[in-house]
Amino acid sequence: AGPGYYPALTAASTTLWALLLGPVLTTIPGQVDHLAPESRVAALAVVTSVGGMVGILAGPLIGRLSDATDTRWGRRRPWLTAGAALILAASYAAGRAGSVC
Repeated sequence: AGPGYYPALTAASTTLWALLLGPVLTTIPGQVDHLAPESRVAALAVVTSVGGMVGILAGPLIGRLSDATDTRWGRRRPWLTAGAALILAASYAAGRAGSVC
């Protein structure tokens, strides 16, 4: 790798995470405040903790399952497609939520 590789990789990674997490970090606290104004700090802690645990557990599990997958579409594409559909459905459900629990 050339001398500009790591600075470019750092800039690209930072930009990607800012684009992915920016909307999440601004909308979830607002939604939690709207749904549970009397206990917004505790509710936000629960929401972010559950989300973090799902991410920690799902990443390695899905990676392991995708390594064992052998389809005509490849190993990763079915999991990426299913993951995108699941995220879309979960985002819709979170937007329509009537309570934190």
